[in-house]
Amino acid sequence: MSSSLPPASSSSNKKLELEEQRSSALKSFNSKNRGRIDFEDGYVPVGIRFFPRDHQVIQPYLLSKILGTKHTPLYPIKDMDLSTFDPNDVVFDERCRANETYFYAWLVNKRGKGMVQRVVTKRGYWEADGVDVPVYSDREMKVMVGFKKNWTFYLGTEPEGQKSAWSMTEYRVNPRLIPADQMNDDVKTKIVSYAVCKITKA
Repeated sequence: MSSSLPPASSSSNKKLELEEQRSSALKSFNSKNRGRIDFEDGYVPVGIRFFPRDHQVIQPYLLSKILGTKHTPLYPIKDMDLSTFDPNDVVFDERCRANETYFYAWLVNKRGKGMVQRVVTKRGYWEADGVDVPVYSDREMKVMVGFKKNWTFYLGTEPEGQKSAWSMTEYRVNPRLIPADQMNDDVKTKIVSYAVCKITKA
């Protein structure tokens, strides 16, 4: 007496279909681009993570946000108020690398004495680890598109908080990238206050 295999479930078929689509997209992408991802293109195939270089975070994302110009978003970076969110409140996006996410932030509430800068939250505070580091768009370091700075999150009351596993990289634009005919008071305020922040948990 012969027996027949039960039909595959719809969820199994869907999973298999997604895997085939991912495999096909990756093969096409690698064949066309030789494995290189250019995030300025505004397109990413299925299965590729959002992992931009430093200069790509600033241009086009931050620059476009400051100028209010439109570009095709590869990854929809959201706005967040650092002072009202603790790292544990952050929801990581599966399109980014594990334990990593990006967002736009107003940093007008930064404060500090001397070289120490802090942003106070509900259950702790972010503290800057060092000075601004230039970000270049080319290996020859001829075009400086902006700056980056590292931050660490501390639980508790400043300045005696306990260091956590959370870190953040703040990206800001170089004002010289702004065309002269688009420089106004509103843009000047955004240049000083607006940044893209990358939060990471070790």
